[in-house]
Amino acid sequence: MHKLFVKTRNVKNFIGLMNNLIDKSNEVPKMGLVYGDPGLGKTQTAVWWATRNDAQVNRLTFLDL
Repeated sequence: MHKLFVKTRNVKNFIGLMNNLIDKSNEVPKMGLVYGDPGLGKTQTAVWWATRNDAQVNRLTFLDL
């Protein structure tokens, strides 16, 4: 079976975020924040994008205690 990664609205928003970060000047420090409820595909989307764009994924988890 061929696995297909579907570009939902959330994925398209993530791609837009990454394109905006890439297009900024090199003199400006940049960071993107991806947040949301569990199970929305945040990590899967980040890994999918990183594998296609020669990038690394650094995952930080903050717990609301």
